[in-house]
Amino acid sequence: MTGRLAASWVVALAVGTIGACGRGEAARSEGLDAGAVGSPSQAILRARELRRRNAYGELGRYLIPEQRSAVVRHLQAVDRLVVAHESLNQLIAERIGIGSATLIDPTALGNIAGVFSADVEIVDENVQGDRAVVTISVAGRLPLENVSLTRVNGQWLLGTDPPVPDLSAQIHKLADAADRVAQVLRSRPMTSQEVRHELELRQTPILKRIQELETVGR
Repeated sequence: MTGRLAASWVVALAVGTIGACGRGEAARSEGLDAGAVGSPSQAILRARELRRRNAYGELGRYLIPEQRSAVVRHLQAVDRLVVAHESLNQLIAERIGIGSATLIDPTALGNIAGVFSADVEIVDENVQGDRAVVTISVAGRLPLENVSLTRVNGQWLLGTDPPVPDLSAQIHKLADAADRVAQVLRSRPMTSQEVRHELELRQTPILKRIQELETVGR
């Protein structure tokens, strides 16, 4: 999961035109309890629903033990960045105008988390004994992504790419940058172009660092 995240970040944030997304199967996953999770696809739906509800403690039960802490930290960092951009977007609408609020569309930030992205469709499932691969589509993008699962004591556990060290910390720095831009906007009048420039000025060095991490992590 995280191996692709860094590249997605740079593309999404650098262009500054992050598109809308939805939670296509959220309704289908409502009501799934641990006892109902019998297939790899059901385990994915349940894990995604827990992530949607920020139930990270319970979500950990659906992740392989050696990756639980790192994956949860990463998802929490992504959540914080989405909130920071949403808050900045709202402030832009209040101070500059609703039309300018499209300057920053944070919704597609929810689609940079692999199987835990907001807009995911399950395409295929292949089970061989206690191992499975579920193919998913994220926001309709190609190529499709494969999610590996392992059955342990009757429970399907999700595996991800090895987490990239320091990536979560950099994501928090991106959120800090957005918060600082919001502080500047509260302190003085700014045009939408000035807000964009301020955000790019603060986030570009962090994005470059993420690019470096992604290259090293390959």
